[in-house]
Amino acid sequence: MIIGFALADAGVDRLIAGVVLVAFGVVAAVLMGKKGWPWRVPLAGVVYAAAFAMAHPLALIAGTWPAVVIAAIVSGAATYELTPHR
Repeated sequence: MIIGFALADAGVDRLIAGVVLVAFGVVAAVLMGKKGWPWRVPLAGVVYAAAFAMAHPLALIAGTWPAVVIAAIVSGAATYELTPHR
């Protein structure tokens, strides 16, 4: 999420930044699925999408970078909790 926003903020075409954003999400989903937790992948995707969506109204209050960082922390923490630890 942070890299995708950084690209968009730096003036890179938003489509390319969006592709980067989705690509990182797909890589995370594949890694999570390979660990044997395929049922958690859609849930993590929903959390990621919700955090991304909530960053937009939050940016009006807190600013763009703080909103993106908060969204990344929330989605990262939720994904961490969804992932079993040994």
